[in-house]
Amino acid sequence: MFVRNTSGIQRFVRLVAENDQRDVWKRLSDLQKKYERTCPECRSKFWINFESVSTHWLDGELIGYRCPEPGCKGIVKLQEPA
Repeated sequence: MFVRNTSGIQRFVRLVAENDQRDVWKRLSDLQKKYERTCPECRSKFWINFESVSTHWLDGELIGYRCPEPGCKGIVKLQEPA
């Protein structure tokens, strides 16, 4: 992060003060809802990333996201469109 000296700290304070206008905390909460998953096998929470992508072995279609916990074979399936 850019908070390393006095000017960076001042900028950070301004960004936090502006959060009501930009609704930064809601955006962060929305990101968490979008990218955080719970493994159906071990119930551990994890953030999805490129390495956790699980694809079908034949056609490469995206199936879901693999749990990163060692020894866990859980895959969080993609949700069906509403």
